[in-house]
Amino acid sequence: MPGKIKILIVDDYDDTRELIKELLSRRNFLALEADTVQKARKIMKNHSDIQAIIFDGYMNQERTIDTIGLIIEIARKGFLGYMIATSSYPKMRENQKIAGCNEECPYKPIPLDLVNFVQDLSFPRPS
Repeated sequence: MPGKIKILIVDDYDDTRELIKELLSRRNFLALEADTVQKARKIMKNHSDIQAIIFDGYMNQERTIDTIGLIIEIARKGFLGYMIATSSYPKMRENQKIAGCNEECPYKPIPLDLVNFVQDLSFPRPS
């Protein structure tokens, strides 16, 4: 029996991450969580079988820390899975796609819609 598809959630809001994780687990995904860019890097290093990453845009309420550098870093390392831009700010999602995200989901404020979006993706990601 194959293992569950691993998805990394990179978001600074605990409630958002936990709700997305719970909804994904109900759909038989294994969700890992990172509330900082540093934790996301560590998880990526320790879990080479992650097939999708859900990126929030900003990692603090002041909007001074973003995920753009992390997206560029992961893309340059040749990550082959889905990199999903989910910022609630349209300009940030646009910048996330420029940085390397290959999917965009404008539903981040509505976690169930985001999970439905992920459910509809084809795994593993087609090359």
